[in-house]
Amino acid sequence: MRPVVLLAGLCGVALAGCGSPASTLSPADNISIDCQAAAQAIADYSVAFRDMAVALEASDAGTAGPAAAEFGLSARAIVDQLPGLPQEAQGFVAVSQRFADRVRDVISGNGDLPPLAVEAETQFGDQAFVESVDVVEGFFSSNCPTTIIPTPSPTPS
Repeated sequence: MRPVVLLAGLCGVALAGCGSPASTLSPADNISIDCQAAAQAIADYSVAFRDMAVALEASDAGTAGPAAAEFGLSARAIVDQLPGLPQEAQGFVAVSQRFADRVRDVISGNGDLPPLAVEAETQFGDQAFVESVDVVEGFFSSNCPTTIIPTPSPTPS
């Protein structure tokens, strides 16, 4: 699996600056975004995806299960941290949560882990998913223009 595709998408929003204050969409919206919390949610999603991908490739059910659970939760956390996110971004959450559920289903005895790596490439490479990620990135970038997404530490070898 090439987790680089998705990680480059969400984690690649390396924006200039750091430590920005909360952002407000518009005064009329009365919605405030904690940019640091949103950036951390995006970083957590990237780490969970990486951990899940590595576990799937290694056919490590003991690691894949918890990583999949964290992956599904972290997708939801991004949306929770970005109030006002356009509806077009919902595909990002739906696909992520469905895939996390699929991994847990396979671990429960309903399939083999290695084919899920290929399935992940297909699901997360799908144009509709990529477009929903673009919506998340664009929304984050426009509302938190000076916030840097923390870079996940490398996977231990």
